[in-house]
Amino acid sequence: MAKKTTKTTKTTRRSTTERDIEKFCAFWAMAIAAILYIFSGIIALVIRYADVANIFSTILNVVTLLGNIAMIVAIALPAYKYAVTKGKNGKIIYWILLVIFAFGVVMSFIGHI
Repeated sequence: MAKKTTKTTKTTRRSTTERDIEKFCAFWAMAIAAILYIFSGIIALVIRYADVANIFSTILNVVTLLGNIAMIVAIALPAYKYAVTKGKNGKIIYWILLVIFAFGVVMSFIGHI
């Protein structure tokens, strides 16, 4: 008599909590970035037509930097989840791109000072 073999498949699922944290961070990072970009646009208009350009220019640069950092958070978390599925090379490419992206944000901040 032949032995009956069963084949089991392993499915990997991310926990609900992990997805909720990712969605929460992405949502609030996008909301913060949107508010900060609107605020920086208003400050840019005030700089153009007011006499307090130096003070508002510095505030504008800081607000823009905070908006960019919020966008990094919103982009970085889902991108990491994707990179993990691509193995070691995906993780390496992810970290290289994240460092380049963050460096670009810092350089744009320095360039506007």
